[in-house]
Amino acid sequence: MTNLLTVLSFANQLTNLTVPANLTRLHNLDLDFNHLRNLSLPAGLTNLSRLTVSGNQLTNLSFPSDMRNLTFLDLRDNKLINLTLPPDLTKLTSIFLEGNPLTTLVLSEPLAATNLAGVVAWLRNQGVSVFTYPLAIELLRPRTLVGAFQFGITGPPGVYAVLGSTDLAVWSALGVATNSLGSINFTDVTANLAPQKFYRALLQGSPTNMVFIPPITFKMGSPTNEQGRSIKEGPQTTVTLSRGFWIGKYEVTQEE
Repeated sequence: MTNLLTVLSFANQLTNLTVPANLTRLHNLDLDFNHLRNLSLPAGLTNLSRLTVSGNQLTNLSFPSDMRNLTFLDLRDNKLINLTLPPDLTKLTSIFLEGNPLTTLVLSEPLAATNLAGVVAWLRNQGVSVFTYPLAIELLRPRTLVGAFQFGITGPPGVYAVLGSTDLAVWSALGVATNSLGSINFTDVTANLAPQKFYRALLQGSPTNMVFIPPITFKMGSPTNEQGRSIKEGPQTTVTLSRGFWIGKYEVTQEE
């Protein structure tokens, strides 16, 4: 029955709260005046328009990527130092951040230039570092280094898989870049091995409690001199993962 909720309000001195997933009809989530330190919002809040979490103890707040109808966000009187707004928050027109020890705000260029232009100007006057990013991924500022090649990646914050190709037909993974502030440099130390090189950067989905495993070569199996080794644990084999992948940090439940 939780997917029928349109309003959800708690003011019960809560210290922890797990918001159910797929509350697709929820419009208003009011969590003012509790004792929440962290809040991770699940996917599926596609119609949420108003979120109030003032008067808590938040040090961290993470948004799902599909909360595209949010217009009102009240985070006053918390303990937020850094705040990143995802690119889907295109309709956000009101945000309140007073009473936080905020040092860094990261948001999209369109949002900073239109709906939240006044807030951005006020925060910068308060000494807060405001970083903006384009909605489309761009590779820029190329420069040749000794034995390497470097370029910048701008786009929505997240983890990027960087691919390289010498012919635009076959692409190989070069590494992973974590873009926290909307812009980061990437250095390809293999660029000097080919007469020409093309690059792509792909923003990876980063589900909660998952980590990215980059391409790697490793030994699988138990060495013959390992104490307590079973004969079924060998022989050792060299394994090469040509592509990176996401894996959960923890065991997966039946519900997940």
